[in-house]
Amino acid sequence: MFRFNDIRGGSKPRRQSGRGPTTAARCELLAITPDTRLYSSLQYAANQQGWTVRWASSVNVAITILGCRTIPVVLYDSCKGLEDWTEAIDRLKMLPDNPCVVLAAGKVNENLWRYAIGLRAYDVVCRTGKPEELFTTLRFAWKWKTGQQSAIAETK
Repeated sequence: MFRFNDIRGGSKPRRQSGRGPTTAARCELLAITPDTRLYSSLQYAANQQGWTVRWASSVNVAITILGCRTIPVVLYDSCKGLEDWTEAIDRLKMLPDNPCVVLAAGKVNENLWRYAIGLRAYDVVCRTGKPEELFTTLRFAWKWKTGQQSAIAETK
């Protein structure tokens, strides 16, 4: 779980400045998790980063959302209560837009990382990690996926 104190920088809420991240297009993320606390933490951190986060409580809901709109980056929470993450990644990678899937796990180790990469996940992050580290990975995933889509569009 992301720690709110890490996200907010302490117990006092900070006032928003007029400045935010400057990007041509607002980055969008689909978070697949039944954990509303994790989603709320992601939503708060994403707002600080200039991102939009959409929520799906299951892979079936996510597939419905991704059928209606293109969201290049998906964060799949491998917590208990969801289907097996290996099957979830397979189902998400079969979608026509082939989203870039980042796996959020309770503990990350070399074996899990290698296994997930072998299943075509983009990366594995710790679900209890610092938001800055998570959004660094998500930003790289976004750039990789949107750059890949741009290159494909240019060849058509």
